[in-house]
Amino acid sequence: MRSFIGIGFILFLTCSTWAQGYYAIENSSNPLPKALSVLQSAFNTKFLLPAWQKKYNEWQSLALAEGYFLFALEPRAIKDSVQYFHINPGPFFEGIALKSPTELNYLSAKELQLLVQDSLNWYVNNGYPFAQISLQVSSGSVPIATLQTTKGPEVKWGQIHVKPEGVIKEKVLANLLQIESGTLFSEQQLLQAEMQVAGQLPFKLLRSPEWALEEQSAAVYLFLERIKMSSATGIIGLQQNPSTQQNALVGELNLQLQNTWQKNEKFTLHWRSIAPQTQLLKSTLTWPYIGGSSYGVNAGFSLYRRDTSFLELKGNIGLTYLLANNWQLLAILDYWQSNALTNVTALSNLATFSTLSYGIGLQRQKLDFLPNPRKGMQLKASYLVGNKKAQSDLLTWRLELSQRYFLPLTKRQVLSLSQEFAHIQSATLFSNELYRFGGLERMRGFDEEAFFVSTLAFAGLEYRFLLDQYAHFLVFTDWAWLQNKVLGQQQTSVYAVGLGLVLGSENGQFKLSYGLGSQLGQPLQLNAGKLHVGFISYF
Repeated sequence: MRSFIGIGFILFLTCSTWAQGYYAIENSSNPLPKALSVLQSAFNTKFLLPAWQKKYNEWQSLALAEGYFLFALEPRAIKDSVQYFHINPGPFFEGIALKSPTELNYLSAKELQLLVQDSLNWYVNNGYPFAQISLQVSSGSVPIATLQTTKGPEVKWGQIHVKPEGVIKEKVLANLLQIESGTLFSEQQLLQAEMQVAGQLPFKLLRSPEWALEEQSAAVYLFLERIKMSSATGIIGLQQNPSTQQNALVGELNLQLQNTWQKNEKFTLHWRSIAPQTQLLKSTLTWPYIGGSSYGVNAGFSLYRRDTSFLELKGNIGLTYLLANNWQLLAILDYWQSNALTNVTALSNLATFSTLSYGIGLQRQKLDFLPNPRKGMQLKASYLVGNKKAQSDLLTWRLELSQRYFLPLTKRQVLSLSQEFAHIQSATLFSNELYRFGGLERMRGFDEEAFFVSTLAFAGLEYRFLLDQYAHFLVFTDWAWLQNKVLGQQQTSVYAVGLGLVLGSENGQFKLSYGLGSQLGQPLQLNAGKLHVGFISYF
């Protein structure tokens, strides 16, 4: 006697006339084996064809793993546009002899399940979502089986549909998900869509992405809910200049606009004055997928004045290209001009110079939820080389790398690991071209821009306990190794410990952290702690 496992032949015979109908498992008077009892939860649940196919593969995989090699779904009557099936689990076997052209291989139930699953995964990720692996089995005390594959129709990607309409351009999503109309269907791309949307866009998925056959193509449906990521914050005050006894405007203003034109673009504007006569004005623009292509543009501008020491102007533009798995390649053009405002002497370590640099960069962001990630990573790397015009022409290069990983420990506990490295190299370095390091974002427990360095290596460890979707409690430790070649190869290491709290909702986020910092081997002192406070209002 010969039997068959699988329902692929049933589906393919009915696909042309039944593709728009529903499929379901009907209650059976015969109880299921205990190992397959989990399938009872699917009784009388209606599935469209793509979801039904996926569910069937899951049920088949479970049956094979439990030793029910003759598992099958038997068609019953069509009622109210629903095709019903009964489950026939078949007999239980400890293992099976798999027949190949040259030999017999004895496989356990688990080994057979893995073999079939690997084969199915290849087909559903290479244009055959309706592929079926059948077992042709000869009955006996030890069944002998051969594998038969029915690929089914080849399916290619079609259109992307966004619900509700008008919240983001479909071409942006097609580029982000790398789903190109006319290319072969891949279930893996669909499975990755949820994390890609949540980690790259100001949206969250209301339910898992779905697909349906439309004119023999796989149309993708994404059901989105907007997350407020555009923000505006600010605080302004007056502070007296101790030298002039005059009041000066100090404070901080931040503006961020994201997806205003439904193209996942981002614009930021930042102004900060942390001390009299010291101000920073900075703006950035990120515009991905120009004209629906894989190319985008990054641009930035900043103007910085450091008291009476120097005035700095920076501008950069980068062309980005989207690679696989959210990687982006950058080609960068950077201009940097700094003017000394004080008398330039050997002791001042300041100079007037301008540098035009060219370089490449690489970046990637893959998070599960932008406002408060539980898992994922961020990475940025760049290398720039250019000609610095000062008293003479000097070759200058910069290497910068930063990365951060979010590792889930439990459902509410997350470990965040941060690393950063930066180095600037030139035959002659000036104080006004060094990296400015320290503060809330980098090295808590110290003042903003507490250190001027030519080389820095930073590591941060942060434990987070998630209070809800937008809030968490944290405990952190930061460490950095710093070098300032302008000051005679001066080296130092600093570290900080502290804790903090982030409270938020879809309308805003409040940040509070307290850090204790130490340098030059000095012990931590409670009276020297730094309190960092921030608030972001989303709209």
